[in-house]
Amino acid sequence: MRFLDLTYPSAAENLACDEAILDQCEEGSGMETLRFWESPGHFVVLGLSGELRKEVREEKCAARGIPLLRRVSGGGTVVQGPGVLNYAVVICPGANHEASTVRGAHRFVLGRLAGAIASLTGDVVQREGDSDLAIAGRKISGNAQRRRGRAVLVHGTLLLGLDLSIVEDVLPLPDRRPQYREGRGHSAFMRNLRISGITVKERLCEAWNAREPATPPEETRMQQLIEQRYGRESWIRRR
Repeated sequence: MRFLDLTYPSAAENLACDEAILDQCEEGSGMETLRFWESPGHFVVLGLSGELRKEVREEKCAARGIPLLRRVSGGGTVVQGPGVLNYAVVICPGANHEASTVRGAHRFVLGRLAGAIASLTGDVVQREGDSDLAIAGRKISGNAQRRRGRAVLVHGTLLLGLDLSIVEDVLPLPDRRPQYREGRGHSAFMRNLRISGITVKERLCEAWNAREPATPPEETRMQQLIEQRYGRESWIRRR
């Protein structure tokens, strides 16, 4: 496993980077990689099947100057920005590997993520819902997958210091909610870890034995993905 601690200037570039790493691993031209990034500005990102009209208060986003994007993985709509550490794990599991199934991949990746966070905070970190991590019933991490034939991307967020009032303002309560949420609003449901991103990244590199730096994806490949998807209004507004 290699590591890549790299944040691009735009949200579209950062989303394209995760997919480009996945594609390179699938093709055999890239290696299994653990990546980190932290957006300097806020944006809202929908999952692949997210419904824009239901899941985003678009007028609130416009008033705040918060752009809308859509990722290639599943999962719910989230607010990104300062105080959110993003991670991505790209692996090439064999047929008998635990991560060869959707549930197995979440179990494989989130188990290490939970263990690393627990070792830093001293709290019990539990898997909740389909792919959340929570402490004492409050969400600290949301995660999603994109699968190719031979490679798998599991990526997600760790809430370190996000302004949760922004989430309350721009996102309504989702129609589909995990049972453990119990109808709570965003601020009551989520919590920040209040720990250093540098410390988290170091601990996750240890958990994955990611010691050597990875080479960033080719810029031409990323630009193609932005033109095809992440920079296109038709992609963002597909649903």
